[in-house]
Amino acid sequence: MPTSEAQIRLPYLFSSGMVLQREQPLSVWGWSDAREKITLVFRGKRYHTTSDSDGRWQVTLPAQKPGGPYEMCINDTTLTDVWVGDVILCTGQSNMELPVSRVMDRYSKEVDSYENDVIHLLHIPLAYSFHGEQPNLPPCQWQALTPVSVMDFSAVGYFLARQIHERTGLPVGIIHNAIGGSTIESWLGEETLLDYPDIANTLGINRNDDYVREVKQVEALRRRLWVNTLNSTDSGCTRWSDVAFPDSGWERRNVFASDWSCDAAGRPVNGSTWWRYHFSATSLDTAQSALLRLGCLVDADSVFVNGAFVGTTSYQYPPRKYTIPAGLLRKTGDNVVAVRLISYTGYPAFVPDKPYKIEQSDCEISLTGEWLFHRGAIMPSLPSETFFHWQPTALYNGMMAPLSGYGIRAVVWYQGESNADNPTLYGELLPRFITSCRQLFGQDVLPFVIVQLPRFMPMKDNPSESEWASLREVQRLTALSLPKVGLAVTIDTGEWNDIHPLDKKIVADRVARELFRLSYGDDESFSPQIETAISQGDALILQFNTGKSTLAAGNEIHSFSVAGCDSRFVWAKVMSIDEDKVVLQSPVSQPVWVRYAWADNPQGDYLYNKEGIPVSPFEVKISPSF
Repeated sequence: MPTSEAQIRLPYLFSSGMVLQREQPLSVWGWSDAREKITLVFRGKRYHTTSDSDGRWQVTLPAQKPGGPYEMCINDTTLTDVWVGDVILCTGQSNMELPVSRVMDRYSKEVDSYENDVIHLLHIPLAYSFHGEQPNLPPCQWQALTPVSVMDFSAVGYFLARQIHERTGLPVGIIHNAIGGSTIESWLGEETLLDYPDIANTLGINRNDDYVREVKQVEALRRRLWVNTLNSTDSGCTRWSDVAFPDSGWERRNVFASDWSCDAAGRPVNGSTWWRYHFSATSLDTAQSALLRLGCLVDADSVFVNGAFVGTTSYQYPPRKYTIPAGLLRKTGDNVVAVRLISYTGYPAFVPDKPYKIEQSDCEISLTGEWLFHRGAIMPSLPSETFFHWQPTALYNGMMAPLSGYGIRAVVWYQGESNADNPTLYGELLPRFITSCRQLFGQDVLPFVIVQLPRFMPMKDNPSESEWASLREVQRLTALSLPKVGLAVTIDTGEWNDIHPLDKKIVADRVARELFRLSYGDDESFSPQIETAISQGDALILQFNTGKSTLAAGNEIHSFSVAGCDSRFVWAKVMSIDEDKVVLQSPVSQPVWVRYAWADNPQGDYLYNKEGIPVSPFEVKISPSF
């Protein structure tokens, strides 16, 4: 005989602190023994079901009005601090994953002073599978937003949650489901990829667990041997970090020059290099700690101050911020920062236009200029690791499919950097991903916001082809082609020397505008969209859809280019900017194409509407006037 109060098991998605989507029928599910009676009590009402022969059960609650906190009792399990409000899925790769802790230099006062018990966060850790859709997420727990809990959470998701709550007063739940470096293929299910045999057949290989295990073992062995050989042949490992080491014979080098990172033929030299910087600390209070900033380094580093180890970072992207303990610096006499820099593959580098200094209160010591340089050990390039979780279907199976059926308000997608080498394929897969999300959550027009790629890499003086620009265009056209899809234009954000820019609050602001326009019915202005480009004599008239807003005249804009039938683009001069028109002087006699901000990092001022929303980069064919 089945018992009336059987012990149940819940997916990690359902936990104390969870936020349920308001004004939608709500599914709650889990597992028990087969044919067990299940009773769910929520907001004073009881709901009953019986598990099936496999022990799976599901209860559907009617749409709920916002509120909380509540308790949800399911047989002998009680969930507390349950809220009903709006749930947003924030997904993508590293720029969505980038945590609040990484942006504290810019936003520390805002974060430290903010706590809100009606904003809750679910951070899904990495899990992947090549063996079909998984029934459960990896272990995770909903948490209320506090200055502590938010440190490892998506910065974009954090600022977005605040905006939604401050504008609506509603409880907000953010599901942070993003993995650095991930491709769009990794977030797509097998059925979606069957039209692409080369992609689908990769799955056939990866389904072999012996293959995956052996690749990981071989690569781990190779890396271990590489590191061991490096350490055993690097003469500096036991001596060159010492404050008293005699380095007068070392070369002086500009850390931002490229000559030390390559050989005479311009090929990168991998392995280790050592760097030493002597300085006086008379301006500092040496009885207090100080902060050492070393920008970003390619690839890995170990850092010493006066012979004492102060920190290490294993890969290139995180900003280097190391604490110098109190009493370590010398008030009088010489002080030395020593850096052991390791390059695995590519060109080792000190990334320019980053902070290199020692800070303490209002004092700072610059560490720019020449450093003393000595090569440690020269190594062969270490082949890249196989990141299986970036491969087709891996993250969909492990991290997306287990969300199926959970109520959400919208999806925010910040991804594309890892697919920039094939914008054409991305243009085919992005609409499939949007459709896949809508099917997963059972909403045909689930609002979906694409974060367009920001600027990145050095500027170029002349018009040129750009994979990043091509991918931005794919993102723009996808947003225009599907219902309830918005585009958060971020071309005026970003950093030329960092693929992980820190200005995430601006990104969240742009996302919030699109969400309120698409999902809340607010009369938000949007990024002006190019509609037509018409040739009239030596003038080109660009007509924009500006919605309720108008274009802002602003300063001189240099990012328009025009090409004839030879597809050779040259800069075009802006003659005038009207409310919804831009007039260019054509630089070619028979113009065929016009582009705006078509570059990795477009130069010059940008075109905005009067609300400060930038126009998306675009490429459009020119029509002759009649």
